[in-house]
Amino acid sequence: MREFLSDHQVSFEDRNIRGDTSARAELAGLGSEMLVPQLFWGNVHIIGFDPQKLDDFVVAYRSASS
Repeated sequence: MREFLSDHQVSFEDRNIRGDTSARAELAGLGSEMLVPQLFWGNVHIIGFDPQKLDDFVVAYRSASS
């Protein structure tokens, strides 16, 4: 997902739930599964690398950034 977002010029904050207990607690507090990668942006939540959902997200991201 990092590479995909970088390739599409989408800024992101990379959080490592394995090495950062606060990041792990934050993810657990969101009621989300402890699976990676996950993307949160507004009301968008994508679990795993789903190319179609990520393509749709990039369109929405660019539209909102304009």
